[in-house]
Amino acid sequence: MMGTMESSSVLVALEELEKWRTRKNRLEKELRELRQRRTQLHAELERAKREVAALKDVLFEPREPSSTAYRQPPFQQG
Repeated sequence: MMGTMESSSVLVALEELEKWRTRKNRLEKELRELRQRRTQLHAELERAKREVAALKDVLFEPREPSSTAYRQPPFQQG
């Protein structure tokens, strides 16, 4: 009778081991996917920062009044 209980305990232990192994593999896969997503989001953030900086340069660059401002021609009486 003792041999049956021991083999039953071993079987339960092996099933438990397999359950934790499966769980560990799933969590490692999820972690890899999250790290990959973080890398993608970081790259997207850097692109957005560069685009914002470029737009700021365009929007706030100093203008030369003589070359870029519209000047109305002088009024001439006919």
